[in-house]
Amino acid sequence: MKYLLLPLLMLSSLVLLPSFQADQWDLIGMKDVKYKGEKDVLKVNATEGPYTQLKVFVEDAPVHLYSLKIMYHDGTFQNEEFYRMINDGGRTKDITLVGKRIDKIEFVYATPLRAQPEKARVLVFGKK
Repeated sequence: MKYLLLPLLMLSSLVLLPSFQADQWDLIGMKDVKYKGEKDVLKVNATEGPYTQLKVFVEDAPVHLYSLKIMYHDGTFQNEEFYRMINDGGRTKDITLVGKRIDKIEFVYATPLRAQPEKARVLVFGKK
């Protein structure tokens, strides 16, 4: 009986994978952010995409995400506003894109004072 338990546990972990992995979400990039208001630009590899959706995850500490500006290779852009706190382990809603290749993503955020640890990691995922 105990020999069957390990394979069953391994199989159940495959079933419980987060939806962003099961649905072919690609990690586009990540940034480590510290205690202050910031504006960062995440350059996206020109060979990646085009993406139809994005989502942003936060690890290690909370981040107050104000906005994203998604800039496409053809010079057009898309603004998304959030103005909300995303806690460690949290994420944004899925952001619907127009299906063009992304050149870069500019995001505006702040980390709360006295958050522990002293910096957070922001990860951006895209779905083709």
